[in-house]
Amino acid sequence: MPSSTATRTRSSTVLPVYAARAHSFLSGKGVKVFVAVCFPLGEDLPKARLAVLKKTVELPCEGIFFPIGLSLAKGEPDRLKRTVRKAVKICRRKELYLCLECSRMTVAEIDKAVRTACKAGVRTIVTASGFYPAADPFTEVKTVRSSLGAA
Repeated sequence: MPSSTATRTRSSTVLPVYAARAHSFLSGKGVKVFVAVCFPLGEDLPKARLAVLKKTVELPCEGIFFPIGLSLAKGEPDRLKRTVRKAVKICRRKELYLCLECSRMTVAEIDKAVRTACKAGVRTIVTASGFYPAADPFTEVKTVRSSLGAA
């Protein structure tokens, strides 16, 4: 966390167990604290993820980093939409950053997941958790941006 203030970082993402400590240290320094739920892969069962999310919104933080597992992002758009809609509702007083592992998805899968998430109420999408190496991060960002514009 000291590096967050030394490098003029605008946000710091931590695991839930470190939220209070990070918030205490970074409070008043212009650095937002985000908490990563079900990090890094987001492959937990949707009900379990939503239960964790309900507890996480009570933590001292400005937002939630919410990875969507590949099985959900690529597979069932209706289930993805329901899960994301519930997550948006739970996080109504916090910023919600939905994370898709775009390096493991085709352009069509990214487009479908982004459009579905936007219809469910997501406003911010992150293209990777950093767990997988990105093959072409610029193309991933362009794909997400074009999908957001069309959603």
